Amino acid sequence: MKYAIPVMAAFGLALAASAYPAISNSSTVQLNQWTYKYNEGLAKAAATGRPIMLAFVNQGNCSYCKKWDDAVISNADGRWNAFLAANPMVLIWVDQAKSSYYASPSWQTLINGNGKWGKVTAYPEIVILTPSGGKRDQFVARSALGTGGGFIARVATAINGTVVNPPVNPPVTPPAPVGTFPAQGVGSYSGVVFDKADGATVRGVIQMAASSAGRITAKVRLGAASATLRVSGVKSTATDGSFGFAYSPTGRAQDLRVQVDSRGFFTGTFNGLPVSGRKTAAGDMAPFAGYYTAALGIKGVSNTVSPVNNQPKGVGYLTLTVNSRASVKYSGLLADGAKVSGTSSLQVYDGTDLPALGFQGGVAGRKYACFALYVPLYRARGAMGGMVWIDAGASAGLDDNRVYLTGSEWQYPGKSTSWTGDRFTADFDSGGVSLIGAYYAKGQNLANRYAGMRVYADGQNVANVIASGTSIKTDTGLRPSVRASILTGLMSGKVSDPETGASAAFKGALVPALEIGGGFYLVKDNSAGLQVKRSCAVQIAE
Repeated sequence: MKYAIPVMAAFGLALAASAYPAISNSSTVQLNQWTYKYNEGLAKAAATGRPIMLAFVNQGNCSYCKKWDDAVISNADGRWNAFLAANPMVLIWVDQAKSSYYASPSWQTLINGNGKWGKVTAYPEIVILTPSGGKRDQFVARSALGTGGGFIARVATAINGTVVNPPVNPPVTPPAPVGTFPAQGVGSYSGVVFDKADGATVRGVIQMAASSAGRITAKVRLGAASATLRVSGVKSTATDGSFGFAYSPTGRAQDLRVQVDSRGFFTGTFNGLPVSGRKTAAGDMAPFAGYYTAALGIKGVSNTVSPVNNQPKGVGYLTLTVNSRASVKYSGLLADGAKVSGTSSLQVYDGTDLPALGFQGGVAGRKYACFALYVPLYRARGAMGGMVWIDAGASAGLDDNRVYLTGSEWQYPGKSTSWTGDRFTADFDSGGVSLIGAYYAKGQNLANRYAGMRVYADGQNVANVIASGTSIKTDTGLRPSVRASILTGLMSGKVSDPETGASAAFKGALVPALEIGGGFYLVKDNSAGLQVKRSCAVQIAE
């Protein structure tokens, strides 16, 4: 069966490549010199009584590794080398791109913890060991922990070392209140609240409005909660239009710190969580305005509980409608039937802007649009979020527009507050960038795209697709059946589950430009002592 929604596309967006220090492969390990040699490194630590640092990276496929290298390991400000001089360590480099370098233990054994530390789940991840090999600390070097000050402070605490030239991190404050609020700062802004641990997973959204009087109204939606903050008297002496502010109202557990640069890009924190975004520009939406379909194939599942081990296998879907006013309306279903819908502001970037956002592969002069998708679910006990990108393609038309997803997470908290044994956490991008959809021309001839393909239920070939005028159907009569709308690209029908034989209704969407269709159906399962609805996939592919 050929059914693939690539994690990394052959064209379009990709995570930026990393830069790395010189790594030694010599059996003679030196303190403060990165080495691939794990066993020799442990022996050196035991002989010298010095602690061990393991850095887990993936050369060429990790933008966060490059950020960490630029901020810390490359020693741009001299702090890292000064810290090592005062606190010598054994430095072991564990690189997925060099997995063949690790024999005993293997790279996979090291990733799984080698019986000493927790499984590595994100790059760059740092493990600190005692001279005898016992674990002291383990953390992901992103966000604050990926900066020189934050990283060195964390390592110093783990090894009981001395911070040399510790960073000074004053709160983000506006320039001296002289002059007026910059005219180019007036307008609306939209952005994303990210997870503190990895700096990439979407945890919420932020909207801001700035007036000429320097009044900022910020609305933050984080999980099930929302907050509105109003800041007055923001001024700036900068001549390039940049400004910043810090707001921590007395008696309220809220802290917002934002810095806006001359291009309208902003970064900061809300209650310690990273935020970023940009000013909404009323630019030309012609390269993006239209209708799109997308299939949400699950890439990874975690946080399950035995004996249920709920592992959703179905394919959810999204439809996107982009209008000429830089707004996008999205709607769809997750693979358990949960409804996802909302609106968001669309931000447009040139290909030259993408490296600063952690992506490579952008083409100068080519347009890319992005919006934050975040929806609380299950009575606000769970959520689904991510960053959706639309690549306008090389042509002037919409036919080659493609839809990507990154920073995604689907949190299902369980059937009820009193029973969470069927809970899970899933993603649709494996921590990278997934191609999930494309522009959909309403009324197109679906038979031209799908005739001759096959229908799969839970991975089993159950029917052939045949042409029916401009639409499609199956060659098996009533079950399985497929009904597809040429106007919306949505499909539905019935299948018999290959394992149980039970009849089930499914829903899904077609993505003709990618020549795929994906959907889901639910099967009742009582094997764990409580009825669980398990999600299975319906797919149309070659």
